[in-house]
Parts: sequence; C-alpha cells; structure tokens
Amino acid sequence: LFELQGQLSRPLLPKTIGVVTAESGAARRDLLAGLQRRGWNGTVVWAFAPVQDRHAAPAIAGAIQGLAAQPEVEAIVVTRGGGSLADLWAFCDETLCRTVAMLRVPVISAVGHERDSMLIDDVAAVACSTPTHAAEAVVPLDLRAARGDLERCAGSLWRAAAGAVAARTPHLVSLARGPARALRRERLAL
Repeated sequence: LFELQGQLSRPLLPKTIGVVTAESGAARRDLLAGLQRRGWNGTVVWAFAPVQDRHAAPAIAGAIQGLAAQPEVEAIVVTRGGGSLADLWAFCDETLCRTVAMLRVPVISAVGHERDSMLIDDVAAVACSTPTHAAEAVVPLDLRAARGDLERCAGSLWRAAAGAVAARTPHLVSLARGPARALRRERLAL
C-alpha cells in the first residue's frame, strides 16, 4: 500500500486539480495563495468535507473517490492545517488510507504542520509539510519563472535574428546585383 501511489506519474502542469479540505480554513487560503504565486491558472475542483471528528474519515474518502471519478482531475490534494493528534486522527483511518493507495490519480497529502505525520502521508504519492508546499508539489513547474525565462529567451532570439539580418544585408545586396550585371554583359556581347 505504501508504494502504489509513488509509482503513478504526476503531471508537470496539471490543468485541473481536485482539492479535499474544509470549506473554511487557512489550509484552503494557503493552497490557493501558493498556486497563485506559482502563476498557475488552471481549474480547482473542490470537494469539501469535515476534516476532524469521527465522521471525517468516511467523508474524506468519499470526497477523494468523487474527485478521482472525474476524468479531468489530474491530481488530488488532501489538506488540513495543524492541530492535536486527536484532531488529525481521521487521517490515520485504515479505510481512508486504502482508498488513497488504490486510486489511479496521484494524491498529495498536506495534513498538519512540519512535525505532524499521519498514515495518509505514507500512502500518498507525495507528503507535504504545509498547504503551501502542496501547491509546489502539485504544480512542480514555477510558471512565473518559466514565463520570465521564455520572455528573456525570446528577446535574445529576436536581437540575434535582427543582428544576423543586418550583418548579412550588404552581402545579399551585392549578390542581388550579380544577375543584372551578368545580363548586361550578355546583352553587350549579343
């Protein structure tokens, strides 16, 4: 069970991400802020579920299965902020962990804070310490940096092309006069 999710390939730039979290809370805001900082502008499909109490684990498992059933969802993030072990206990549920392990969609777990470790972390494709770290894991490509690099490369390419045209223009002009001179010589000979 601990290896199945790790064998799944994760998209470098997912178009649609499923997120299981509480409807209100800092984890949701932190994840969205992290995705925005990376410059990602895809679609987030929300599956809100309670993230603590005895009813949380079945609700989270159902939400994950519902997201995985949607063909456009390319990765799923399960996130919740920190708390006591009792608050986070739902993420150690065996049925929830088996559900995550058996999915064909990669699951990124971001439950608790840096020091917290839940069983869902062991079966997920990636275990993250915070929702912000989950944003970086689900969208590994920093799009803002990539766009900046692309703009710099495009500018450099444009300058090189303009310089090449300017450097070759005199030679091309002299070659363009060649056929007219040859034609004049042939007319004179005739």
